[in-house]
Amino acid sequence: MNKAIWDKNINALDERYSYLKNILQKNVWVGDDCERNLTAGVEEVAGRKVLYAQAEERVFQLDTLYDNTYLQEQWYTTLGELTFAKKVVMFGLGNGMFARKYIETADETARILIYEPSCIVFRKVMEEFDISDLLASKRLFVLVEGYADVDFSKKLEEEIMYTDVEGMKYRLYLNYDKIFPQESKLLHDEVQYHINAILGTQSVMARHGEFYYQNTMTGFRNLLHSKSLFDLSERLPKDVPVFVVSSGPSLDKNIECLKAIGEKGLIFAADSAMPALLNHNILPHLFASIDGKKDKRHFQDERVQSIPLICELTSAQSLLQSHKGTEFILNNYNKHIFSFFQENNIVWPLLEVGGSVAHTLFELAIALGYQNIILVGQDLAYTDDKTHSVETVRGSRETDINTLDNLVMVEGYYGEKVRSSEEFKLYRHWFEGRMRECPHVNLINATEGGAKIQGTVQMPLREAIETYCVEEAPIREAFQNVEDLFNYDMKKKLIEYIRNTPEELKEAAKIAKSAIRDYDKMIDLAHKRKLGSALKSCYKSVTEKIAELQEISAMEYIYNRNQDNVYQELRGLNKKFDNATDEIIHSSSQGKKELEQIVQLIEITVPEMTEKLTDLD
Repeated sequence: MNKAIWDKNINALDERYSYLKNILQKNVWVGDDCERNLTAGVEEVAGRKVLYAQAEERVFQLDTLYDNTYLQEQWYTTLGELTFAKKVVMFGLGNGMFARKYIETADETARILIYEPSCIVFRKVMEEFDISDLLASKRLFVLVEGYADVDFSKKLEEEIMYTDVEGMKYRLYLNYDKIFPQESKLLHDEVQYHINAILGTQSVMARHGEFYYQNTMTGFRNLLHSKSLFDLSERLPKDVPVFVVSSGPSLDKNIECLKAIGEKGLIFAADSAMPALLNHNILPHLFASIDGKKDKRHFQDERVQSIPLICELTSAQSLLQSHKGTEFILNNYNKHIFSFFQENNIVWPLLEVGGSVAHTLFELAIALGYQNIILVGQDLAYTDDKTHSVETVRGSRETDINTLDNLVMVEGYYGEKVRSSEEFKLYRHWFEGRMRECPHVNLINATEGGAKIQGTVQMPLREAIETYCVEEAPIREAFQNVEDLFNYDMKKKLIEYIRNTPEELKEAAKIAKSAIRDYDKMIDLAHKRKLGSALKSCYKSVTEKIAELQEISAMEYIYNRNQDNVYQELRGLNKKFDNATDEIIHSSSQGKKELEQIVQLIEITVPEMTEKLTDLD
């Protein structure tokens, strides 16, 4: 070991990887390296160190034997033009040569995320190669398997946004796919899953963006009268289970069993399950509705109006306007309203959700302190070639499953193969991931059909009720007595804050128009082949103004209304360019176009919003 290099690298870990420093200094060995009989070493060849790894009696070079400059250049070339900021996800740090090439050559705003699957290789690199510059760089993040304090999938969620998808690259370090084939595939699948989730979310936003804006204007009134989830948590008895009832086809076979729960357990229902439940005179303790375009037929039964509701500002207008019972408004990442909560030291509950109402209810149960959670009607598959319970809005109409897109075969509840969809796979994947993160939760799948959800305990619904519903508790009383989220003075302050939104948007329009002028200059400079300091100055200016726009919380509503345009641009991903000039002209033109759309939407929204908020109370 080179003591000087080791000390320099160890000290470089201080600021951003202190947990890693502690583990390395304790010489703790973790991970699967020993199981695969992996070792790492260094050989001196022609006066330079060459890193290698030996696994299963095979030796793999992790560098060239001689000058590796050409290898680095070739690797960097595969990334294509990097005129503007790009993000790279890389499998393997190795000796750091590729990461350093990227950091030194790419734009200063470019970032690289590295997953290093071997603590043994990493330790050898720390001992023999000076990577202190990489460890100190804020443009690089490295996670070492076995030495991590954060899950890499979580880091992907933090770092890769929908605006990064077009320019993102995924690369492998030399020979790492041969040494770690399984880990390589898992990371590739994880990255692909994350991208699919981004595009799926963006697709939803494209379809619902305008509705989200309109619904929020309605939802402000509901927010003012929202109840406190924290107070509810204090009042609810904790020695009962929570039944999360969805609208899958299997609900038809065991729905009557739910009547036996009474006040011995909480029933949290998905909005789509409400018609079926009410048909059987089963009144849940609470139901959730998140979809901004939910068919109002789900809420036709007048009893829905008085059942406690958990929703968001963006939930369907028809429901928000008609509901008269207790309401809990969740934090839906509305940056504008969240800013008010922060400024006034009020906690706005934020649940980690995965795309379906059942996820929301599951997270709510955990947040309220429950450990025994029982899934009902959570098929996540086309059981008996049906989409939903026949007593629901969608299940009441016949659907030919063979005409549906993205069909896949998955393992069923009873071990058989059942037909599902890519969307259902995402939902199931989310449940399985959360179960790995929440080992204290006893999640029982009492669906009695559909897809198998790994990590759950399968149990017939009747047996689950007999096992966990022991004694009655004052559940409905807790909902009746729950306190308001805001007192009188805070409500008044929130009304003033919301009514000032149009003025914030007027200021945003001025910034956007200035950024458009910067884009015009960039396009002109590119046409003249002037790609030097003047262009970089314009790029820096427009980047700062866009960042300034993003800091204006009221822009939330404009971005929502503009989602369809953004989605159309995302659908044209991976456009190739022959040279940097063409890429600059294309990117600048696209940026200008988006800002022009934003200015136009602000000019439409300001008078419209002013009128809507006049009688807010």
